Amino acid sequence: MTPLSNRSQGGKEKSVSEHNDGRYVLRISNLYASGLIVSILVILQAFLGLTTFDFWIETSVITSALALPLLAGMLVVNAIEEHYLSGPASSLSKKLMHLCSAAGTIAALIAIDTSFWHVLWQAGLAFALAALIALCIYGWYVAQLEEKPIDPVAQVSH
Repeated sequence: MTPLSNRSQGGKEKSVSEHNDGRYVLRISNLYASGLIVSILVILQAFLGLTTFDFWIETSVITSALALPLLAGMLVVNAIEEHYLSGPASSLSKKLMHLCSAAGTIAALIAIDTSFWHVLWQAGLAFALAALIALCIYGWYVAQLEEKPIDPVAQVSH
């Protein structure tokens, strides 16, 4: 069995995103996007009253401007996808959706990090290192997870 997958009755690999109609993946995606959007809005609120901007604030504001529509769009698409879960898995539009999601997440993390750099370079460095370490450790952990086989009897009894 491959990580994060199981086999359906036909022997075809079934990914986590297809498990439970993909609702779990949508919830996690929405949680990440919402958290990043809120973080960016809090940071932007602190910058609203400023009249001069240094390099770090400018970078934070620009990457926030990139991240907000990409992450908000992801929330909208996820809401729609909840009702149409049988979309094509390998379509160009789905690949572009993943690209926009990744770009929005990266832009949001850059926006948050550069706001820390503006306040104190050590805080910016600490955030960047902690984010990189967390990404590596959490990614490694999730890659090793395996789903338990789906028990149709247990699902019916609930």
